Amino acid sequence: MTHDYNRAIKYYEQTLKEDPKLFDLRTDLAELFIKLKAFEDSKRVLLDALRSINDHKQDIDTKSRHVNTLILLSKVYLEEDMQGTDWKFKENPDAKQALIEASKTQNDVLELCRQLQNDRLDEERKTAADILFKLGRYYEERDGNLNDAIACYNDTLQRCNDHKDAMVAIARVHQNQGNNELCLQFCQKILKLQPSNEEATYMTANLMLMKEQTDGAIETYKHLLEKEPDNFNILANLIELLRRAGKITDVQRFIENAETKTQRSKMAGLSYCKGLFCRYNSDPQ
Repeated sequence: MTHDYNRAIKYYEQTLKEDPKLFDLRTDLAELFIKLKAFEDSKRVLLDALRSINDHKQDIDTKSRHVNTLILLSKVYLEEDMQGTDWKFKENPDAKQALIEASKTQNDVLELCRQLQNDRLDEERKTAADILFKLGRYYEERDGNLNDAIACYNDTLQRCNDHKDAMVAIARVHQNQGNNELCLQFCQKILKLQPSNEEATYMTANLMLMKEQTDGAIETYKHLLEKEPDNFNILANLIELLRRAGKITDVQRFIENAETKTQRSKMAGLSYCKGLFCRYNSDPQ
């Protein structure tokens, strides 16, 4: 397998040396380096691509290539960070700047689409929305700046009013800030668009608990576990609720269902929930 990758890399680099204008090939090579976790090589290829793009006529296709390269470059910076365990709330100015520049350049693409009456306008709006969403995630997860995060998520919805990931993110931030009514409003919007959205359903159940609507929360958790039996965060919450409601024996079928679906990587979660159930059910086994 390593031999195949090395052969592919040699092919890409030799071909690019012969014809540096093959932009798609540069992107393929950068993505291969990401797959191999060769982040320095990937950055080298993408920075070379940006220099090459700047030498070309700045038409709509060139600007789109510029945007795609910047998005991929931000991915490299962030994934390189995530090889460690302490990446949460770790700022990465290079990734942030790449996303900001990508967003600005994508606005240029949108303006050119309007001027040229290009039929790509809807597609480019979606790209603009996705970039703003990524920038919002950066502010939320890296800067810890929830106000800027919400601003970006709202801008995402301005570009694409049914961007469900942005709605979920806004609901999550509002819940974390204790703005429960705003969280509920966004959850309701999400569930109207996508009744099966699990994140919005889970947040709604948590809000029910805060309002002491225990029966509603229990039914919501049960519904989620029917679709995802090995979600042990939800199962642990359900066990706690059923214990308080005097219905601990109802847990048995969810434990049994989880046992048939759990992968080896999640066995610790299953063991924790089984232990919790046994303790509350006064079962020494």
